[in-house]
Amino acid sequence: MSNYYSKENEDSDTISLVKDKEKSTRECDGETINFIEINRPSILRGITSYIIVTEFCERLSYYGFAGRWDNIIYNNILCAFNTYFFIYHSLVLFLQRQFNQTNAEADVTFSLWSGFCYLTPLIGGYFADKQYGRYYTIVFFSVIYVIGLFLTVISAQPSDSTSNKNNLSIIFYIAIYIIALATGGIKPNVSSLGADQFDMEIEQDKKEKESFFNYFYWSVNLGALLAYTIVTYICQYGIVGLGGEKYSFVVGYSIPLIAMFLGLLVFVSGNKRYKKHHPNGSAIDTTLSIIYEAVWLKRGSTVNNKNNCKILDKAKLSNGGSYTDHDVNNVMLVLRLLPFLAAFIPYWGVYSQMSTAFQNQACQMDLSYGNTQIPVASINAADTIIILVLVPIFDQYLYPYLKQKNIIKIDMLSKINYGFIFATVSMIAASIIEVYRKRYSPAQGNYYDINARNNISPCRDIYDYNPYEYLQWYNNTDHNVDNKPLNCYQINGCSINSEGIQCIQCDNIPQMSTLSVFWQIPQFCLIGISEILASVTSLEFFYSQAPVTMISIVQAFNLVTTAFGSWLVIPLILLANCNPNNPWVPVNLDDGSLELYFILLIIIMVFTIFCFMKISKKYEYINNNELNTADNTNTEGEINIELSKL
Repeated sequence: MSNYYSKENEDSDTISLVKDKEKSTRECDGETINFIEINRPSILRGITSYIIVTEFCERLSYYGFAGRWDNIIYNNILCAFNTYFFIYHSLVLFLQRQFNQTNAEADVTFSLWSGFCYLTPLIGGYFADKQYGRYYTIVFFSVIYVIGLFLTVISAQPSDSTSNKNNLSIIFYIAIYIIALATGGIKPNVSSLGADQFDMEIEQDKKEKESFFNYFYWSVNLGALLAYTIVTYICQYGIVGLGGEKYSFVVGYSIPLIAMFLGLLVFVSGNKRYKKHHPNGSAIDTTLSIIYEAVWLKRGSTVNNKNNCKILDKAKLSNGGSYTDHDVNNVMLVLRLLPFLAAFIPYWGVYSQMSTAFQNQACQMDLSYGNTQIPVASINAADTIIILVLVPIFDQYLYPYLKQKNIIKIDMLSKINYGFIFATVSMIAASIIEVYRKRYSPAQGNYYDINARNNISPCRDIYDYNPYEYLQWYNNTDHNVDNKPLNCYQINGCSINSEGIQCIQCDNIPQMSTLSVFWQIPQFCLIGISEILASVTSLEFFYSQAPVTMISIVQAFNLVTTAFGSWLVIPLILLANCNPNNPWVPVNLDDGSLELYFILLIIIMVFTIFCFMKISKKYEYINNNELNTADNTNTEGEINIELSKL
């Protein structure tokens, strides 16, 4: 806790006895008061470290699937984020193995779910602002998260019965969408709760808050590293003695369940020690009501004797509206951020390729490392490692050096744009790798080719390419659809009953290229650098440029752009495969043109970068004092921010 003591009420002899203090000056009722800080602990290493550990657990679960009392918030962030990581990066493999989905089908299913995960933060932001505050919202949705993870473990049970498989699939889809709802209650609130612990009138806190968002993202990726290595290996290969490969997903999904439960316990243990803000009403309600009144209810009215007025000015009390000038001005401040939020949509579409197209590509590359086979999703660790290594370097050395030398522009919007550029270069690298992957792919063959059988992609089941299994299925009287080899079919006009296996044709078996999967490392590293520049900075930018009462909603909108980015993949996949005779992303990538899909993403990102540069040039940053003034303005709207440009 911080202990403050007023110089106005004590003599100088008493003051001189206090050592190792920091003095700050504040205004109170028009009078300047000097405060002396006594033995203030580090908020970054203290309170916020607990939050980050809990978020670590949540992300750990998502990405595998996707100290002192004041360390609790840091811990919470770590546990929460990494529960999410567990689910995130094994889901495509789970869909392909358990539900026999194709590359395109698994990508679409994943994108729908992932997008929903980033849409639900609007619900979490609403609950925090309107009903329960950030702390209790996080606790409530964390309990729901644990329930969803438990159901996921249940749904991963192996079964040979058609009815049981159908029931388990229903439980699985219910479970992952419960998780999507739960993660939405945590995401928009946990980083804001951590940032709330800093006092911006204290120099130490101001410095630590600048580093908070960097280390917040760093800790998230620390958990992701565990998800990409340990958990993905378990989900793909299982553990001997714990059911082996048959129970691989049961064991793998049990890890995020345990992690999230522990993260919840850690977070709740600090209940009485957090700095909490009481809910002040939903910013969503107020924002929508102001826009509705100004745009629709007062659509025919005008504002008299006002220069440079904007359409939202019609909703102000001073202009005959229903809302204070303060509330309307805050909405204007948020609306000026919308173009930057929109620019993140294609960026997140590119980012999502790490769990979709990159994984499809890795499935048909050489996964050997010496005498062992590495999990398909483990190469994602390259993205995580580069973030873990470079975040401290960027924060402590690169950014200060560039600012000091003034070599290039290094403000928040510039960093975001540099991040977009690195993401684009990543797609260029991926397209080049795809060309070479196909060049070094062996000749295709069907089940009768022993070399083709032995070189099958680890993401595919040889059963689905076996004509003998198809014949056995055909001769089975119940014709169980679940047991039908997916890539075999009866030749038209040919009778299996009379000619047998000669009437069965199976697709060529997807082959692993001789090109090592480690050639994917550059494209993952480039995405990682783009995250440091764009994603990390976006947390700081949208937090610093939003009024205090609107922070939760702005952070929720920031996360919603990730949802739209994930959903952007769906029409792009449909476009890429619109020609059934020449799909870009087929089951067997050797028959497609994945490199053209990457080139399509490159074109979209180049256009995004150009637009972002245009809107950035016109933007004027608002400092913390101006935002505080906006949040404490009177009803007549006398604030020190020039809104005529909004």
